[in-house]
Amino acid sequence: MGKSRWTRDQPSDHGHNRTGGKKSLTFRHRGIILACAVLCAGAFLILTVQAGTIAGDREIALHDEPPLKTPDLPGNRQHMISPVHPGAAGEPISRDLPAVSDAVFEGTDQNASVSIAWQRCLGGSDDDRVKSVLQTADGGYILAGETGSTDGDVSGYHGGTDVWVVKLNATGAIEWERCLGGSDQDAASSIQQTDDTGYIIAATTRSTDGDVIGHHGGTSPGGITERDGWVIKLNATGAIEWQRCLGGTGDDRAEYVQQTADGGYIIAGYAASSDGDLTGLSSDTCWVLKIDPERRIEWQKLFGAFMFNTCVQQTKDGGYVICGWTALGTHGMFDGYVLNLTAAGAARWQRDIGGIRRDYAHSIRKTGDGGYILAGSTTSEDLEGYHGDPELDSLPDGMAVKLSAVGAVDWLRCLGGSGDDGCSSVELTDEGGYILAGSTASDDGDVSGNHGGYDIWMVKMDAGGGIEWQRCLG
Repeated sequence: MGKSRWTRDQPSDHGHNRTGGKKSLTFRHRGIILACAVLCAGAFLILTVQAGTIAGDREIALHDEPPLKTPDLPGNRQHMISPVHPGAAGEPISRDLPAVSDAVFEGTDQNASVSIAWQRCLGGSDDDRVKSVLQTADGGYILAGETGSTDGDVSGYHGGTDVWVVKLNATGAIEWERCLGGSDQDAASSIQQTDDTGYIIAATTRSTDGDVIGHHGGTSPGGITERDGWVIKLNATGAIEWQRCLGGTGDDRAEYVQQTADGGYIIAGYAASSDGDLTGLSSDTCWVLKIDPERRIEWQKLFGAFMFNTCVQQTKDGGYVICGWTALGTHGMFDGYVLNLTAAGAARWQRDIGGIRRDYAHSIRKTGDGGYILAGSTTSEDLEGYHGDPELDSLPDGMAVKLSAVGAVDWLRCLGGSGDDGCSSVELTDEGGYILAGSTASDDGDVSGNHGGYDIWMVKMDAGGGIEWQRCLG
């Protein structure tokens, strides 16, 4: 995030108070007063920061001086800048100020512009989609999704749709790409880098040939091959080390995978089978399973009818937190949910999230305070700050929700405008805030700069849920 100068106002009759050897100054950015300072006889400055303008651990520094870290600022707080004490948490920060009247302060720009470093279109002449992307240990990127192309950037196509994996370097050039699958429909929804610098992929497959071994072979009443969950382990250059089909003869899916601290893998998905890997278990429910590094199932659990998992993360205590959506929630037509499990897969707690209409949870991450941040979408007009028209509940807002360690809602924020908006992914930022990605068809409310139709939408939030900046891309 960029820096911006907080420049002091030029002196004026009412901006200069010389009573008692003091002179008052104001510091402003983009026309907004951010701080007021009083210059006292004896060459020190007391800086009072306006409540809410600087978040905890936000930088404030004298120009051409080393950065100073502010203590947490629940309200107005004074910072004395004078010879020299380091400024413990909750106390004023002190600093030599040789030329007070010419001081310029620097702070984090809450409206910092975000520029595109590079962009790359990937694929061929057919339908190609990326569903998961992350930065790799070498500074590049790994992408996974699906492709129906046989040309362009795509090679090795098997038929139908293939899982497509692409490794980019730090500047967006393709290092390698792989088509994985068989002659039917195959698609990846999640990829993670593993400790050995390889990759683990969660996917679904209808194929019974090609790279796919062990499909359970069910067919629908219409004669279509049912899906299996498909987990694929690649080495660092994209070669298959192993693969496993998971499920039974019903329609089963692996939606998300993460490597666990013991070297195994936790997988979240959906199960409609009661045979195969699911023999003796109920079906049509959310499915969580733990496999060891040799792909053997250690345990699997099913939770609740008509619950659909979208994301899973291991917690600090070795347990797991899962998010998704359910048609049997406690608030409305569909609710987002968060499910917290022990290391052995036993449910500790579940929270339904949303309002009176349709709410979905798509992504969850652990936060530094032991809680969780959730990204999703909502059409519930009873949620505070909802931007849509209740008569058009097909037009959702994005939704960000901060939960405590036990699932209590710390805050919930509706994000968007009067169009169709949603958030599909969330990550923590270095300073304790959040970055959300999704899509928008709005150009009002929280959204500005839409290029027309649907844009990719990025939103940067502080730790308390305030929007620091947003950007439409497209």
